[in-house]
Amino acid sequence: MSVADLDTYLKYTGDGANVDFAIPFAYLSGEVTNIKVILRDNSVSPSTETLQTAPTHWSFDNATDPTKVTFVAPPAATEEVFVYRDTPINQETNFPTADALTEAQFDRVTFMLQEVNDKLERALLIPRSADGLPLELPEADNGTYLGWDSGIIANLTAVAGATGATGATGPTGATGPTGATGATGAAGSNGGDGDDGLITALANESEAQVGTENTKGMTALRTKDAIDYQVPLLTILATTIPAEQAVQDANISALTGRMTTVENGLEINQFSGGQAIQNNEATGIALEGINSDVAEAPRYGDYLARNNTGTNFARITCLVSRVDDAETRFVQVTLVMHYIGSTWFIGRESTVVLNDGNPDGLVFTVATDGSGVGQVSYTSDNMTGGNHVGSIDWLGKEIQKVVGV
Repeated sequence: MSVADLDTYLKYTGDGANVDFAIPFAYLSGEVTNIKVILRDNSVSPSTETLQTAPTHWSFDNATDPTKVTFVAPPAATEEVFVYRDTPINQETNFPTADALTEAQFDRVTFMLQEVNDKLERALLIPRSADGLPLELPEADNGTYLGWDSGIIANLTAVAGATGATGATGPTGATGPTGATGATGAAGSNGGDGDDGLITALANESEAQVGTENTKGMTALRTKDAIDYQVPLLTILATTIPAEQAVQDANISALTGRMTTVENGLEINQFSGGQAIQNNEATGIALEGINSDVAEAPRYGDYLARNNTGTNFARITCLVSRVDDAETRFVQVTLVMHYIGSTWFIGRESTVVLNDGNPDGLVFTVATDGSGVGQVSYTSDNMTGGNHVGSIDWLGKEIQKVVGV
């Protein structure tokens, strides 16, 4: 069929006698459950409306294709009957191909659109009995609330002052003779107005956000404004401070690396010392480099020993002088010390003979004690010329331990 009627419902007024109400608009044949009935009672204020159920309150004149609804009891003159169509918004199972489409399927879609249009005309989903009353919400106005004013919804402000205290009750009149009720005494005069309450007005948006006003109340909206204003600040602080700290940590780490590179490139003597060299010593003599009263082994300055705390590498330049009646040995020896695992190791990096004599004739060893200190010792060969005089002076530099190694 062609759907020309745009109506999806019809309103009737009861008269206390009529029970039949026609269904003048189209609906899908056989789908009688799409027909709904509402009864509105105007005898009370505000009016109430109740969805009627079949067959408790009403029935169809025809079970499969009705043209009217019939009430069990006739609606009163103070009641209104609303008969309307409510087509389910769904698609039939196994929707046919384009070649097999029927007009009823197009009718279904048209009915759905008509009913959606009907609901839109009654936004904000007012009661169906409001008969399409046009509604329009006003723009938001802080500090107000929505309410009815002259038949429309408007922004209203109603902040009333505090109610004054109740005046004192006047004296009770004299009791009349038994049987008759005495006259009521006159009412006392009203007491004076009480003091204004602490809350005299509602806070506006900016006052809620700043949070310094102490005489105005906070609505739910103002409380939300205050929270929304403060939360982003906390979020910014929570993200900015760690980010800035990470940048500063990176800068400090980079600066530390650059300082370490500069320090490692400078020829800075971090320790120095010296002592006498003995001839033909095979037992190993520690290069202690401290002041001593022992005449045969004078020594001064720092130990030729390294602690593993803060370092794991050192380079030492030693000047060795050994002279007797037969020869002269004047040699520069470069030693390197490494701390690996829990042990110090030492090795000769280079030997430079500074005269035409022989090499120094020394063998250097290192012993690691239980606290991580490596003490360097030497043994010497035998210079047989007699009247031996020998000394060793050292200049050493530590390389700082790399963090995490």
